[in-house]
Amino acid sequence: EQTVAWLFMQYFLSPEAQAMLANPSKAAHIPATLNVETADRLMAEAARALAGGTAFPVVPEMGAYWGPLDAALRTVFDDEEAKPDEVLQQAFEAVVEGVKQIREP
Repeated sequence: EQTVAWLFMQYFLSPEAQAMLANPSKAAHIPATLNVETADRLMAEAARALAGGTAFPVVPEMGAYWGPLDAALRTVFDDEEAKPDEVLQQAFEAVVEGVKQIREP
């Protein structure tokens, strides 16, 4: 059983498996190993930040940030007419509301 477990972990951490897990149209996980290419530029940025030792916040309130900030980034990067200050204000308001919902029972 131990040999099979090690073989599974070797495969799971292989570049092929990590690339499959990082595929945005599939699992969309941030790669857990170095040198895994991903087509999603935000995922690539996150992987670089984590590889550089940037702490990944673990407080429950962070759950309120991911969706609004991801949407804001995508809007600003993909829509040439988007106004970053307006998009960020909308994201800010959504985050504030999300944090409020998490903190209030």
